Amino acid sequence: MSALTIAIGLLGATGCSSSANKSNGNSVPASAASAAATVARPPATANPAAATAAKASSPTAAALAQTFVPPGGSAPWVNVADGCHGVPAPGNAEARKASDTGVTADEIKLGTTQTLTGSASVYAPIVKTIQDCFALVNKDGGIYGRKLTLIVEDDQYSPANTKPLTQKLVEQDHVFADLSPLGTAENAQVYDYLNEQKVPQLFVATGASQWGADPSGHPFTVGYPPDYQTIGQNFAKYIQANLKGKKVGVLYQNDDFGKDYVTGLKKVLGDKGTADNPIVGEELYEASAVDVTGQVTNLKNRGAEVLYLIAIPKFAGLALKAAADLGWKPAVVMYDGAIDTSLADIAGGKQNIEGVVSGSWYHQPTETGSPAIQAVADFLKANDPGLALNNWPVYGYILSQLYVESFKRAGVNPTRASMMQAVESFQGFTVAQLLPGVTVSTSKTDHRPIKCIQLNRAQDGIFTNFGEVFCADK
Repeated sequence: MSALTIAIGLLGATGCSSSANKSNGNSVPASAASAAATVARPPATANPAAATAAKASSPTAAALAQTFVPPGGSAPWVNVADGCHGVPAPGNAEARKASDTGVTADEIKLGTTQTLTGSASVYAPIVKTIQDCFALVNKDGGIYGRKLTLIVEDDQYSPANTKPLTQKLVEQDHVFADLSPLGTAENAQVYDYLNEQKVPQLFVATGASQWGADPSGHPFTVGYPPDYQTIGQNFAKYIQANLKGKKVGVLYQNDDFGKDYVTGLKKVLGDKGTADNPIVGEELYEASAVDVTGQVTNLKNRGAEVLYLIAIPKFAGLALKAAADLGWKPAVVMYDGAIDTSLADIAGGKQNIEGVVSGSWYHQPTETGSPAIQAVADFLKANDPGLALNNWPVYGYILSQLYVESFKRAGVNPTRASMMQAVESFQGFTVAQLLPGVTVSTSKTDHRPIKCIQLNRAQDGIFTNFGEVFCADK
């Protein structure tokens, strides 16, 4: 099918009514959520953060070339996110029909595996935010009149659980796509399977390098956060520039997530470090562990002066607490996904995270006065008041807006093929919650949507950005 070059004008934000959506890990039609909190349909200017981002970005924020013919027609594409809302069918659209597995005239059935319980349950608000967004979309008429139903399976952050649960979603529930399954080792269990079944594995909630490494061999998988190896390289460059002469100790999770960050570090420093920054010890932990005190003690005893800490929030916090209890005060460079409002508490107090260097690619929930963060706060207040504002609803809200635009672009009668074309069609897409200079771009040969990150540092319990935004080439 030849690509079109039709310039599309910016579609105004439509807004909608809202409702809370509580998940128990079972099949939950988002439209079945409680309507306890309801807001009126706002005007097109109701999302000032998105409007500001649109004005500040390139001209493509207001006009976009459509890159394929969406089956059944589509509403105008936009290049700036405008929240969670339904999408009415254009006047010349085809009638809705069952167009592919999981798609009927009235519903798109979707699935995901998430960590609702277990060592990484801190990430559960990601999928809850997506469910809240879908509830809002459904209450506003759905996508071209179809409701979005999301079946959530709890794999407990255990790779052994992920494949059978994913097989259930595909072979018994007959879902259209797998949305943002969480975890590197977990996604690796179903990476080949989903591609063999030609089931879209969309915007996976992991930045492992493999998700964007083979778009031709695994055309149904698309990443989401920045590539872990790239971030690791930039962390290493920070160490070289700012911690020269200090010995480096490494603590990482024993899976491809942890190994990717260590690979990035060693691409810059070498396998044993440099003369200025020798790597004096490497320790790992299992995701099923209960403590990392022994590993931290070993690195202290080896004379490490820099702790390169690649761990999810629970274990990052435990490592920082262990270091404090040992009276060890290394410079800490930490995995960006460990930044969470719970980190200081796990670490034994905000004094134990003071000065920790990490990174981010989206606005932090602690940014008071940020219109982008206020938009998320307002969304939660109206739709899920029991969900605390921290990093993971922000992360999930960005994902939610990508899904709204992707489903719109996929067409009135979407297929799995058109869904992949849709998620490969982003061109500098602007989301207000992303940091300035960070946009979403994809193509058939580029399945790494977000390629940029900025360093930040903890001060008085709050991580604040510093330095330049750095981006991978591809």
